[in-house]
Amino acid sequence: MKTKGKMKFLPLLLSFFLVSCVNQRKTVNPSTSQEPEENLSSSPTEKENRILFLSDKTRLTEEEDLKNRFLSASGYKAENVTFQSDITSYPSRIEELDTYDQIILSDVDVSQVQQKDTFLPALRSFVEEKGKSLFTFGNVVSLDSLTTEETETSGEDSSSVEEPTPLVTTAFHEMLPLQYDYAASHAICLLIDSSGSMDTDNRMAKAKQGAIACLDYLSDKDYISVVTFSDTAKTVQSLTSAKNKDQVITSINTIKSEGGTEIIPGLKAASNQIADSNADYKSILLLSDGDPFEQENTIMRQVRNIVKKDVSISCINISNNSSAAIALLKKISKVGEGSYIYCRTSETLGYAMKTLVKKNLKFSHGSVVEGAEEGYSVSLTDTNNNSLQGITALPSLYGFDYATTRKDAKEILSTSFSLPKIYGENNSKTKDSSLFATWKFGNGFVSSFASSLGRKVGDLQEKEEEEDSTSSSEAPTTETKSWSKDFFSSSGGTLFLKQALKANRDQDY
Repeated sequence: MKTKGKMKFLPLLLSFFLVSCVNQRKTVNPSTSQEPEENLSSSPTEKENRILFLSDKTRLTEEEDLKNRFLSASGYKAENVTFQSDITSYPSRIEELDTYDQIILSDVDVSQVQQKDTFLPALRSFVEEKGKSLFTFGNVVSLDSLTTEETETSGEDSSSVEEPTPLVTTAFHEMLPLQYDYAASHAICLLIDSSGSMDTDNRMAKAKQGAIACLDYLSDKDYISVVTFSDTAKTVQSLTSAKNKDQVITSINTIKSEGGTEIIPGLKAASNQIADSNADYKSILLLSDGDPFEQENTIMRQVRNIVKKDVSISCINISNNSSAAIALLKKISKVGEGSYIYCRTSETLGYAMKTLVKKNLKFSHGSVVEGAEEGYSVSLTDTNNNSLQGITALPSLYGFDYATTRKDAKEILSTSFSLPKIYGENNSKTKDSSLFATWKFGNGFVSSFASSLGRKVGDLQEKEEEEDSTSSSEAPTTETKSWSKDFFSSSGGTLFLKQALKANRDQDY
Protein backbone atom coordinates (compact mmCIF):
# COMPACT_ATOMS: atom_id res chain seq x y z
CA MET A 1 0.00 0.00 0.00
CA LYS A 2 2.81 2.48 0.83
CA THR A 3 4.50 1.72 -2.49
CA LYS A 4 1.31 2.41 -4.44
CA GLY A 5 0.92 5.79 -2.63
CA LYS A 6 4.42 6.90 -3.63
CA MET A 7 3.79 5.89 -7.23
CA LYS A 8 0.80 8.20 -7.36
CA PHE A 9 3.03 11.26 -6.71
CA LEU A 10 5.84 10.36 -9.17
CA PRO A 11 4.14 11.74 -12.34
CA LEU A 12 3.31 14.97 -10.49
CA LEU A 13 6.90 15.40 -9.24
CA LEU A 14 8.29 14.66 -12.69
CA SER A 15 6.06 17.30 -14.30
CA PHE A 16 7.09 19.88 -11.72
CA PHE A 17 10.78 19.09 -12.33
CA LEU A 18 10.46 19.44 -16.11
CA VAL A 19 8.63 22.78 -15.86
CA SER A 20 11.30 24.11 -13.48
CA CYS A 21 14.08 23.15 -15.91
CA VAL A 22 12.41 24.84 -18.81
CA ASN A 23 11.85 28.04 -16.83
CA GLN A 24 15.43 28.01 -15.58
CA ARG A 25 16.74 27.59 -19.11
CA LYS A 26 14.74 30.60 -20.30
CA THR A 27 16.13 32.73 -17.51
CA VAL A 28 19.76 31.75 -17.94
CA ASN A 29 19.86 31.83 -21.75
CA PRO A 30 17.14 34.13 -23.14
CA SER A 31 18.67 34.06 -26.64
CA THR A 32 17.32 30.52 -27.13
CA SER A 33 13.75 31.38 -26.20
CA GLN A 34 11.20 31.17 -28.97
CA GLU A 35 9.79 34.68 -29.45
CA PRO A 36 7.41 35.73 -32.24
CA GLU A 37 9.24 36.45 -35.49
CA GLU A 38 8.06 40.11 -35.63
CA ASN A 39 9.77 40.89 -32.31
CA LEU A 40 13.09 39.59 -33.62
CA SER A 41 13.11 42.16 -36.39
CA SER A 42 12.76 45.17 -34.04
CA SER A 43 15.99 46.29 -32.42
CA PRO A 44 15.86 47.43 -28.76
CA THR A 45 17.85 50.57 -29.71
CA GLU A 46 15.18 51.75 -32.14
CA LYS A 47 12.43 51.36 -29.53
CA GLU A 48 14.35 53.41 -26.98
CA ASN A 49 15.01 56.42 -29.21
CA ARG A 50 12.85 59.46 -28.64
CA ILE A 51 13.01 62.23 -31.25
CA LEU A 52 12.03 65.90 -30.80
CA PHE A 53 11.26 67.58 -34.15
CA LEU A 54 11.12 71.39 -33.87
CA SER A 55 9.78 73.59 -36.66
CA ASP A 56 8.08 76.99 -36.92
CA LYS A 57 4.43 77.04 -38.00
CA THR A 58 4.65 80.74 -38.88
CA ARG A 59 7.04 79.81 -41.71
CA LEU A 60 5.08 76.79 -42.91
CA THR A 61 2.17 76.61 -45.34
CA GLU A 62 1.78 72.84 -45.19
CA GLU A 63 2.67 71.68 -41.70
CA GLU A 64 1.10 68.22 -42.00
CA ASP A 65 2.84 67.69 -45.32
CA LEU A 66 6.18 68.44 -43.62
CA LYS A 67 5.50 65.88 -40.88
CA ASN A 68 4.46 63.20 -43.35
CA ARG A 69 7.40 63.91 -45.63
CA PHE A 70 9.86 63.62 -42.75
CA LEU A 71 8.36 60.40 -41.40
CA SER A 72 8.28 58.87 -44.89
CA ALA A 73 11.87 59.80 -45.74
CA SER A 74 13.41 59.16 -42.32
CA GLY A 75 11.77 55.81 -41.60
CA TYR A 76 11.01 56.94 -38.04
CA LYS A 77 7.78 55.74 -36.44
CA ALA A 78 5.26 58.44 -35.63
CA GLU A 79 4.97 57.30 -32.00
CA ASN A 80 8.70 57.89 -31.48
CA VAL A 81 8.67 61.50 -32.78
CA THR A 82 7.30 64.52 -30.91
CA PHE A 83 6.51 67.37 -33.29
CA GLN A 84 6.51 70.93 -31.96
CA SER A 85 5.93 73.92 -34.26
CA ASP A 86 4.99 76.67 -31.81
CA ILE A 87 8.17 78.67 -31.10
CA THR A 88 6.49 80.33 -28.13
CA SER A 89 6.29 77.07 -26.20
CA TYR A 90 9.42 75.07 -27.00
CA PRO A 91 10.74 73.03 -24.07
CA SER A 92 13.42 75.36 -22.74
CA ARG A 93 14.99 73.55 -19.77
CA ILE A 94 17.68 70.90 -20.03
CA GLU A 95 15.53 68.60 -17.86
CA GLU A 96 12.86 68.69 -20.60
CA LEU A 97 15.26 68.27 -23.52
CA ASP A 98 17.16 65.47 -21.81
CA THR A 99 14.15 63.16 -22.14
CA TYR A 100 14.97 62.92 -25.86
CA ASP A 101 17.81 61.14 -27.63
CA GLN A 102 17.91 63.31 -30.76
CA ILE A 103 16.66 66.82 -31.51
CA ILE A 104 15.91 68.00 -35.04
CA LEU A 105 15.59 71.68 -36.00
CA SER A 106 13.85 72.32 -39.32
CA ASP A 107 13.97 75.90 -40.67
CA VAL A 108 13.75 77.50 -37.26
CA ASP A 109 15.25 80.94 -36.80
CA VAL A 110 16.40 80.33 -33.24
CA SER A 111 16.80 84.05 -32.57
CA GLN A 112 12.99 84.28 -32.76
CA VAL A 113 12.26 81.54 -30.20
CA GLN A 114 10.43 83.19 -27.33
CA GLN A 115 12.46 81.51 -24.57
CA LYS A 116 15.73 81.57 -26.51
CA ASP A 117 17.79 82.82 -23.57
CA THR A 118 17.08 79.53 -21.77
CA PHE A 119 16.32 77.28 -24.75
CA LEU A 120 19.61 77.81 -26.61
CA PRO A 121 21.91 77.24 -23.60
CA ALA A 122 19.85 74.15 -22.74
CA LEU A 123 20.19 72.88 -26.31
CA ARG A 124 23.94 73.41 -26.18
CA SER A 125 24.11 71.53 -22.88
CA PHE A 126 22.02 68.74 -24.44
CA VAL A 127 24.78 68.17 -27.00
CA GLU A 128 27.99 69.36 -25.37
CA GLU A 129 27.48 68.02 -21.84
CA LYS A 130 24.81 65.33 -22.11
CA GLY A 131 26.48 63.86 -25.19
CA LYS A 132 23.37 63.70 -27.36
CA SER A 133 22.64 64.49 -30.99
CA LEU A 134 21.36 67.50 -32.96
CA PHE A 135 20.35 67.46 -36.64
CA THR A 136 19.44 70.67 -38.51
CA PHE A 137 17.73 71.41 -41.82
CA GLY A 138 18.34 74.77 -43.51
CA ASN A 139 19.75 77.93 -41.98
CA VAL A 140 18.40 77.87 -38.43
CA VAL A 141 19.85 81.18 -37.29
CA SER A 142 19.26 84.73 -38.50
CA LEU A 143 22.41 86.19 -40.03
CA ASP A 144 21.41 89.65 -38.84
CA SER A 145 21.28 88.50 -35.23
CA LEU A 146 24.91 87.40 -35.43
CA THR A 147 26.14 90.86 -36.46
CA THR A 148 24.00 92.86 -34.03
CA GLU A 149 26.21 94.25 -31.30
CA GLU A 150 23.42 95.82 -29.29
CA THR A 151 19.64 95.93 -29.49
CA GLU A 152 17.30 98.85 -29.13
CA THR A 153 13.73 98.84 -27.92
CA SER A 154 11.05 101.45 -28.35
CA GLY A 155 8.07 102.41 -26.26
CA GLU A 156 7.63 103.17 -22.60
CA ASP A 157 7.78 99.58 -21.36
CA SER A 158 10.85 98.24 -23.16
CA SER A 159 11.35 95.45 -20.61
CA SER A 160 8.50 93.45 -22.16
CA VAL A 161 9.97 93.50 -25.67
CA GLU A 162 11.79 90.35 -26.81
CA GLU A 163 14.90 91.12 -28.85
CA PRO A 164 17.56 88.78 -30.23
CA THR A 165 20.43 88.23 -27.80
CA PRO A 166 23.56 88.18 -29.99
CA LEU A 167 25.82 86.37 -27.52
CA VAL A 168 23.30 83.57 -26.95
CA THR A 169 22.55 83.20 -30.66
CA THR A 170 26.23 83.24 -31.62
CA ALA A 171 27.02 80.58 -29.00
CA PHE A 172 24.41 78.36 -30.63
CA HIS A 173 25.69 79.06 -34.16
CA GLU A 174 29.15 77.94 -33.09
CA MET A 175 27.72 74.46 -32.48
CA LEU A 176 26.88 73.91 -36.14
CA PRO A 177 29.39 72.21 -38.46
CA LEU A 178 28.17 74.55 -41.23
CA GLN A 179 28.94 78.27 -41.11
CA TYR A 180 25.96 80.01 -42.69
CA ASP A 181 27.04 83.20 -44.33
CA TYR A 182 26.23 85.81 -46.92
CA ALA A 183 26.49 84.27 -50.37
CA ALA A 184 28.82 86.89 -51.87
CA SER A 185 31.15 89.71 -50.89
CA HIS A 186 31.30 93.28 -52.18
CA ALA A 187 33.93 95.95 -52.66
CA ILE A 188 32.24 99.33 -52.98
CA CYS A 189 33.90 102.67 -53.62
CA LEU A 190 31.90 105.80 -52.82
CA LEU A 191 33.10 108.38 -55.36
CA ILE A 192 31.88 111.74 -54.05
CA ASP A 193 31.95 115.06 -55.90
CA SER A 194 33.70 117.51 -53.56
CA SER A 195 33.67 120.55 -55.87
CA GLY A 196 32.72 123.94 -54.49
CA SER A 197 29.12 123.66 -55.66
CA MET A 198 28.55 120.84 -53.15
CA ASP A 199 28.29 123.50 -50.43
CA THR A 200 25.03 124.65 -52.05
CA ASP A 201 21.78 123.49 -50.45
CA ASN A 202 23.69 121.56 -47.77
CA ARG A 203 24.59 118.89 -50.34
CA MET A 204 27.93 117.87 -48.85
CA ALA A 205 26.46 117.39 -45.38
CA LYS A 206 23.74 115.19 -46.85
CA ALA A 207 26.28 113.23 -48.91
CA LYS A 208 28.27 112.50 -45.75
CA GLN A 209 25.15 111.41 -43.89
CA GLY A 210 24.15 109.14 -46.76
CA ALA A 211 27.63 107.61 -47.00
CA ILE A 212 27.62 106.81 -43.29
CA ALA A 213 24.10 105.36 -43.48
CA CYS A 214 25.19 103.03 -46.31
CA LEU A 215 27.64 101.31 -43.99
CA ASP A 216 24.74 99.69 -42.11
CA TYR A 217 23.93 97.56 -45.14
CA LEU A 218 27.39 96.03 -45.49
CA SER A 219 28.33 92.70 -43.95
CA ASP A 220 31.63 91.73 -42.38
CA LYS A 221 32.62 90.16 -45.71
CA ASP A 222 32.35 93.48 -47.56
CA TYR A 223 34.88 96.21 -48.25
CA ILE A 224 34.47 99.96 -48.55
CA SER A 225 36.56 102.80 -49.95
CA VAL A 226 35.85 106.54 -50.21
CA VAL A 227 37.32 108.78 -52.95
CA THR A 228 36.52 112.43 -53.66
CA PHE A 229 37.04 114.40 -56.85
CA SER A 230 37.14 118.10 -57.73
CA ASP A 231 40.12 119.50 -59.66
CA THR A 232 41.98 116.39 -58.49
CA ALA A 233 41.09 113.08 -56.88
CA LYS A 234 41.74 112.27 -53.25
CA THR A 235 41.52 108.89 -51.54
CA VAL A 236 39.78 109.72 -48.28
CA GLN A 237 39.57 106.08 -47.16
CA SER A 238 41.56 103.34 -48.81
CA LEU A 239 39.80 100.00 -49.26
CA THR A 240 39.12 98.46 -45.88
CA SER A 241 36.86 95.89 -44.28
CA ALA A 242 33.34 97.07 -43.49
CA LYS A 243 34.10 95.90 -39.95
CA ASN A 244 36.15 99.10 -39.54
CA LYS A 245 33.03 101.23 -39.46
CA ASP A 246 34.29 103.85 -37.00
CA GLN A 247 37.45 104.38 -39.01
CA VAL A 248 35.46 104.89 -42.22
CA ILE A 249 33.05 107.33 -40.54
CA THR A 250 35.98 109.42 -39.28
CA SER A 251 37.40 109.54 -42.80
CA ILE A 252 34.07 110.56 -44.34
CA ASN A 253 33.69 113.44 -41.89
CA THR A 254 36.98 114.98 -43.09
CA ILE A 255 35.62 115.66 -46.61
CA LYS A 256 35.53 119.34 -47.64
CA SER A 257 34.12 121.12 -50.69
CA GLU A 258 36.47 123.03 -52.99
CA GLY A 259 37.56 123.34 -56.63
CA GLY A 260 35.99 122.40 -59.96
CA THR A 261 34.56 119.17 -61.37
CA GLU A 262 36.80 116.62 -63.12
CA ILE A 263 35.42 113.07 -63.13
CA ILE A 264 38.20 111.11 -64.85
CA PRO A 265 40.81 111.40 -62.06
CA GLY A 266 38.11 110.28 -59.60
CA LEU A 267 37.09 107.30 -61.75
CA LYS A 268 40.73 106.21 -62.07
CA ALA A 269 41.37 106.49 -58.33
CA ALA A 270 38.14 104.64 -57.48
CA SER A 271 38.93 101.86 -59.94
CA ASN A 272 42.44 101.49 -58.53
CA GLN A 273 40.94 101.02 -55.06
CA ILE A 274 38.71 98.07 -55.92
CA ALA A 275 39.73 96.52 -59.27
CA ASP A 276 42.23 94.12 -57.69
CA SER A 277 39.94 93.15 -54.80
CA ASN A 278 39.02 89.48 -54.36
CA ALA A 279 35.40 90.44 -53.65
CA ASP A 280 32.73 88.74 -55.73
CA TYR A 281 31.20 92.07 -56.75
CA LYS A 282 32.98 95.37 -57.31
CA SER A 283 31.15 98.65 -57.87
CA ILE A 284 31.64 102.40 -57.89
CA LEU A 285 28.86 104.66 -56.61
CA LEU A 286 29.37 108.10 -58.19
CA LEU A 287 27.70 111.22 -56.70
CA SER A 288 27.88 114.48 -58.60
CA ASP A 289 26.02 117.78 -58.87
CA GLY A 290 28.03 119.44 -61.64
CA ASP A 291 29.05 119.38 -65.28
CA PRO A 292 32.57 117.94 -65.72
CA PHE A 293 35.22 119.83 -67.64
CA GLU A 294 36.29 116.78 -69.68
CA GLN A 295 34.97 115.70 -73.06
CA GLU A 296 32.30 112.99 -73.06
CA ASN A 297 34.21 110.60 -75.33
CA THR A 298 37.25 110.79 -73.02
CA ILE A 299 35.09 110.03 -69.98
CA MET A 300 33.37 107.11 -71.70
CA ARG A 301 36.71 105.61 -72.73
CA GLN A 302 37.67 105.52 -69.06
CA VAL A 303 34.30 103.98 -68.11
CA ARG A 304 34.74 101.16 -70.63
CA ASN A 305 38.23 100.43 -69.30
CA ILE A 306 36.84 100.14 -65.78
CA VAL A 307 34.02 97.81 -66.85
CA LYS A 308 36.61 95.50 -68.43
CA LYS A 309 37.99 95.04 -64.92
CA ASP A 310 34.61 93.64 -63.82
CA VAL A 311 33.65 96.84 -61.98
CA SER A 312 30.18 98.40 -62.35
CA ILE A 313 29.46 102.14 -62.07
CA SER A 314 26.20 103.64 -60.78
CA CYS A 315 25.43 107.36 -60.67
CA ILE A 316 23.43 109.73 -58.48
CA ASN A 317 22.63 113.14 -59.97
CA ILE A 318 22.28 115.72 -57.19
CA SER A 319 19.82 118.37 -58.39
CA ASN A 320 21.55 119.12 -61.71
CA ASN A 321 18.84 119.89 -64.27
CA SER A 322 21.29 120.41 -67.13
CA SER A 323 20.25 118.15 -69.99
CA ALA A 324 23.90 117.56 -70.83
CA ALA A 325 24.72 116.48 -67.25
CA ILE A 326 21.67 114.21 -67.07
CA ALA A 327 22.50 112.58 -70.39
CA LEU A 328 26.15 112.06 -69.40
CA LEU A 329 25.44 110.49 -66.02
CA LYS A 330 22.78 108.23 -67.54
CA LYS A 331 25.25 107.11 -70.20
CA ILE A 332 27.97 106.45 -67.59
CA SER A 333 25.49 104.28 -65.70
CA LYS A 334 24.39 102.38 -68.79
CA VAL A 335 27.85 101.71 -70.17
CA GLY A 336 29.09 101.14 -66.63
CA GLU A 337 26.47 98.37 -66.22
CA GLY A 338 25.05 100.19 -63.24
CA SER A 339 21.98 102.25 -62.33
CA TYR A 340 21.02 105.94 -62.35
CA ILE A 341 19.06 107.99 -59.79
CA TYR A 342 18.12 111.68 -59.91
CA CYS A 343 17.75 113.60 -56.62
CA ARG A 344 15.60 116.72 -56.83
CA THR A 345 16.91 118.02 -53.50
CA SER A 346 19.75 117.19 -51.16
CA GLU A 347 17.14 115.93 -48.67
CA THR A 348 16.65 112.82 -50.79
CA LEU A 349 20.36 112.17 -51.30
CA GLY A 350 20.78 109.85 -48.33
CA TYR A 351 17.80 107.77 -49.41
CA ALA A 352 19.13 107.55 -52.98
CA MET A 353 22.54 106.37 -51.77
CA LYS A 354 21.01 103.70 -49.55
CA THR A 355 18.75 102.58 -52.39
CA LEU A 356 21.67 102.02 -54.74
CA VAL A 357 23.77 100.23 -52.13
CA LYS A 358 20.82 97.95 -51.26
CA LYS A 359 20.29 97.26 -54.97
CA ASN A 360 23.92 96.26 -55.29
CA LEU A 361 23.52 93.88 -52.36
CA LYS A 362 20.12 92.52 -53.43
CA PHE A 363 21.27 89.21 -54.89
CA SER A 364 23.89 88.34 -52.34
CA HIS A 365 23.11 89.57 -48.86
CA GLY A 366 21.40 86.59 -47.38
CA SER A 367 22.17 82.89 -47.47
CA VAL A 368 19.40 81.75 -49.83
CA VAL A 369 20.40 80.37 -53.24
CA GLU A 370 17.60 79.32 -55.58
CA GLY A 371 16.16 79.90 -59.04
CA ALA A 372 18.15 77.61 -61.35
CA GLU A 373 15.59 75.88 -63.59
CA GLU A 374 17.55 72.64 -63.63
CA GLY A 375 18.32 72.81 -59.93
CA TYR A 376 21.72 72.49 -58.26
CA SER A 377 23.62 69.25 -58.67
CA VAL A 378 24.77 67.51 -55.49
CA SER A 379 28.37 66.32 -55.21
CA LEU A 380 29.40 63.46 -52.93
CA THR A 381 32.42 64.90 -51.14
CA ASP A 382 33.13 62.01 -48.78
CA THR A 383 31.93 58.76 -50.37
CA ASN A 384 33.31 56.66 -47.50
CA ASN A 385 31.00 58.31 -44.99
CA ASN A 386 28.37 56.09 -43.38
CA SER A 387 25.56 58.34 -44.59
CA LEU A 388 26.49 57.60 -48.20
CA GLN A 389 26.85 53.82 -48.05
CA GLY A 390 25.32 52.29 -51.18
CA ILE A 391 24.83 55.70 -52.80
CA THR A 392 26.63 56.67 -55.99
CA ALA A 393 24.55 59.73 -56.98
CA LEU A 394 21.87 62.00 -55.53
CA PRO A 395 19.16 64.13 -57.18
CA SER A 396 19.45 67.90 -57.59
CA LEU A 397 18.14 70.43 -55.07
CA TYR A 398 16.16 73.51 -56.07
CA GLY A 399 17.30 75.67 -53.19
CA PHE A 400 19.64 75.79 -50.22
CA ASP A 401 21.29 78.17 -47.79
CA TYR A 402 24.83 79.15 -48.67
CA ALA A 403 27.30 77.71 -46.18
CA THR A 404 30.89 76.69 -45.66
CA THR A 405 32.18 73.78 -43.59
CA ARG A 406 33.91 74.76 -40.37
CA LYS A 407 37.44 73.71 -39.62
CA ASP A 408 37.56 70.21 -38.06
CA ALA A 409 34.09 69.33 -39.40
CA LYS A 410 33.57 66.72 -42.15
CA GLU A 411 32.02 67.95 -45.39
CA ILE A 412 29.99 65.14 -46.94
CA LEU A 413 27.86 66.85 -49.62
CA SER A 414 28.50 70.04 -51.60
CA THR A 415 27.26 71.98 -54.63
CA SER A 416 28.14 74.99 -56.78
CA PHE A 417 26.15 77.87 -58.26
CA SER A 418 26.56 80.85 -60.58
CA LEU A 419 26.65 84.34 -59.16
CA PRO A 420 24.07 86.57 -60.86
CA LYS A 421 25.11 89.97 -62.10
CA ILE A 422 23.53 92.82 -60.21
CA TYR A 423 22.52 94.37 -63.52
CA GLY A 424 22.23 92.28 -66.68
CA GLU A 425 22.66 88.62 -67.51
CA ASN A 426 24.17 85.81 -65.47
CA ASN A 427 27.77 86.11 -64.47
CA SER A 428 30.32 83.43 -65.32
CA LYS A 429 31.58 83.36 -61.73
CA THR A 430 30.73 80.30 -59.68
CA LYS A 431 30.96 79.62 -55.96
CA ASP A 432 31.12 76.35 -54.06
CA SER A 433 28.80 75.75 -51.14
CA SER A 434 28.68 73.03 -48.50
CA LEU A 435 25.41 71.09 -48.28
CA PHE A 436 25.96 68.58 -45.49
CA ALA A 437 28.58 68.38 -42.76
CA THR A 438 29.02 66.72 -39.38
CA TRP A 439 31.24 66.96 -36.36
CA LYS A 440 31.64 66.01 -32.73
CA PHE A 441 30.77 68.87 -30.40
CA GLY A 442 31.80 68.35 -26.81
CA ASN A 443 30.43 64.95 -25.77
CA GLY A 444 27.75 64.98 -28.43
CA PHE A 445 27.30 65.24 -32.18
CA VAL A 446 25.82 67.75 -34.64
CA SER A 447 24.90 67.29 -38.32
CA SER A 448 23.64 70.06 -40.60
CA PHE A 449 21.91 69.83 -43.99
CA ALA A 450 21.81 73.19 -45.78
CA SER A 451 18.59 72.60 -47.67
CA SER A 452 15.05 72.73 -46.31
CA LEU A 453 12.34 70.12 -45.86
CA GLY A 454 9.47 72.56 -46.23
CA ARG A 455 10.56 75.57 -48.26
CA LYS A 456 9.53 76.32 -51.83
CA VAL A 457 11.29 78.47 -54.39
CA GLY A 458 10.01 82.03 -54.15
CA ASP A 459 8.77 81.83 -50.54
CA LEU A 460 10.92 84.76 -49.45
CA GLN A 461 10.08 86.75 -52.57
CA GLU A 462 6.37 86.30 -51.90
CA LYS A 463 6.81 87.52 -48.33
CA GLU A 464 8.71 90.63 -49.44
CA GLU A 465 6.07 91.41 -52.08
CA GLU A 466 3.28 91.09 -49.53
CA GLU A 467 5.07 93.47 -47.18
CA ASP A 468 5.60 95.97 -50.01
CA SER A 469 2.06 95.44 -51.37
CA THR A 470 3.54 95.12 -54.84
CA SER A 471 2.96 91.45 -55.55
CA SER A 472 2.88 90.56 -59.22
CA SER A 473 0.19 88.46 -60.87
CA GLU A 474 2.85 86.72 -62.91
CA ALA A 475 4.71 84.09 -60.88
CA PRO A 476 8.13 82.71 -61.86
CA THR A 477 8.09 79.27 -63.42
CA THR A 478 10.06 77.81 -60.49
CA GLU A 479 7.79 79.28 -57.80
CA THR A 480 6.02 76.08 -56.81
CA LYS A 481 9.11 73.89 -56.78
CA SER A 482 10.09 72.55 -53.40
CA TRP A 483 13.72 72.91 -52.41
CA SER A 484 14.08 69.24 -51.55
CA LYS A 485 10.82 67.32 -52.17
CA ASP A 486 12.19 65.56 -55.25
CA PHE A 487 15.44 64.89 -53.41
CA PHE A 488 13.87 63.24 -50.35
CA SER A 489 11.19 61.37 -52.30
CA SER A 490 13.88 59.61 -54.36
CA SER A 491 15.32 56.28 -53.29
CA GLY A 492 18.81 57.77 -52.98
CA GLY A 493 17.66 60.78 -50.98
CA THR A 494 15.59 58.60 -48.65
CA LEU A 495 18.48 56.23 -48.08
CA PHE A 496 20.79 59.16 -47.42
CA LEU A 497 18.47 60.69 -44.82
CA LYS A 498 17.90 57.40 -42.99
CA GLN A 499 21.62 56.71 -42.83
CA ALA A 500 22.51 60.32 -41.94
CA LEU A 501 20.00 60.42 -39.08
CA LYS A 502 21.16 57.05 -37.77
CA ALA A 503 24.82 58.05 -37.97
CA ASN A 504 24.03 61.30 -36.18
CA ARG A 505 22.03 59.51 -33.50
CA ASP A 506 24.65 56.81 -33.02
CA GLN A 507 27.49 59.37 -33.43
CA ASP A 508 29.04 57.04 -35.94
CA TYR A 509 30.76 59.09 -38.60
